[in-house]
Amino acid sequence: APALAPPGPEGRERLRALIAEKERLLARLDPEAREGIFSLTLSHALRRPRLSAAYARLVREESRLLGSRRAAGPARGYWRGAHIALAALFLAGVIGHVIVVTWFAGYVAGGEEPYWLHLAAW
Repeated sequence: APALAPPGPEGRERLRALIAEKERLLARLDPEAREGIFSLTLSHALRRPRLSAAYARLVREESRLLGSRRAAGPARGYWRGAHIALAALFLAGVIGHVIVVTWFAGYVAGGEEPYWLHLAAW
């Protein structure tokens, strides 16, 4: 895979501005975090969704300026997004399963009395 491409003079200025903006947002998003090693998590997105979305946008722009995705290669470049999508599908499946088992147990049991004691056999 090719190395990260150093930005030209205009790119360096834009990169400085991006990092300054990321630091400003990070001070409000997670005051104890350091910009160079910070990574957004689900808790950040749930607590401060707008700030998290703005920070993620800046991270994407910084990555584009540096050519990070190109340097990582196509598989690694798209893996994080695919991983998040798969995790969301898994979570939706678990939530759907809990809903069906909790509120539609009689239907799933075929009209008979739902039987839960097999869980206590462990």
